[in-house]
Amino acid sequence: MGNIRYESNLQIVNYLKNAKLNDRPEVFHVPVHSFEVDGGTERRIDLTSSDELTIGSEFEQARTYTNFVFYILPTKDFMAVRLMNIAQTNGKHFNLTFNVSVIADGKVIRKLNLESYAARFLEAPLYVAGEPPLLKARVRLQYIRLEHGQSNGQDNSITYKQI
Repeated sequence: MGNIRYESNLQIVNYLKNAKLNDRPEVFHVPVHSFEVDGGTERRIDLTSSDELTIGSEFEQARTYTNFVFYILPTKDFMAVRLMNIAQTNGKHFNLTFNVSVIADGKVIRKLNLESYAARFLEAPLYVAGEPPLLKARVRLQYIRLEHGQSNGQDNSITYKQI
């Protein structure tokens, strides 16, 4: 196995308050720079300089302490405003899926998934000074599911097991 790197995807699915049966929810794909859990080990996981064991351990702590803190990169599509609008709806729940792909030689070989079917912001996301400037979003998790996915080899499909 050659060069290993990590890529993340955070998806938030927000079901609109007065939506009709056929209305589609808002779906946000959020660029995550790093993440941590309030409680447990005191560390922030930077996806550009981490390892799979540390990431998996932090996912397990998220399940134990029922929270996650995301540090979000700046975007040009008003993502910060959209997230703040969700946060200001007084504890409105949304679905959250955060996955980290382990990539070797350009192919996804493993994935770690964290899902919460009733997440909510603990407070409005806040700007954090630094380089790059980030948006800090603290989320309470409920109905948490962790999965580990392994590549099947030739066909590039992933088989998942709940952990």
